[in-house]
Amino acid sequence: MNIIKNESPKCICEKIVDSVREFAGDAAQSDDITVYCIRYNGSNNTLKFNAVFDEIDKGKVYLNKFIAIYGISADLGRNLKVVYDEIICNIIKYAYNNQGGEIILKLNMVNKDMMEMIFEDKGPEFNPIEYNINSKETTADDKINGGMGIMFCMNMMDKCEYVREGEYNVFKM
Repeated sequence: MNIIKNESPKCICEKIVDSVREFAGDAAQSDDITVYCIRYNGSNNTLKFNAVFDEIDKGKVYLNKFIAIYGISADLGRNLKVVYDEIICNIIKYAYNNQGGEIILKLNMVNKDMMEMIFEDKGPEFNPIEYNINSKETTADDKINGGMGIMFCMNMMDKCEYVREGEYNVFKM
């Protein structure tokens, strides 16, 4: 099982059935086989808080606990904290114009070597992946006023995805 634990549940079921058939060989079938696999991704790793600067520490405490529980290295932990600060500050300042609103932070271990941070907000639709600080239309004032932090964060993470789900911006790193 350890060899296939990071496969999809469907793949795990197929490999178990194949293994049982191989083990049984030419022996007569004595019973039916039912295989059912569920992937458990841990407890509910979701935190909701108000998008105001006074509540940033709620997410920091939550992130620090997650880092400690899963034994995430000091270097990766430091990067996660920098990314958290930058993305949360951008949501507070730009998505909600410092007026408050809902932020949802989800932290998940994908496998033993990979975790994901998901930021959700109800601000105006904004895809940070499409924001190109180096485009010809970007002025020097634009570069001074923003965009560098998002670019910095995306360079620190292995993968970034954005989708608009209903009324939510969902940014997964």
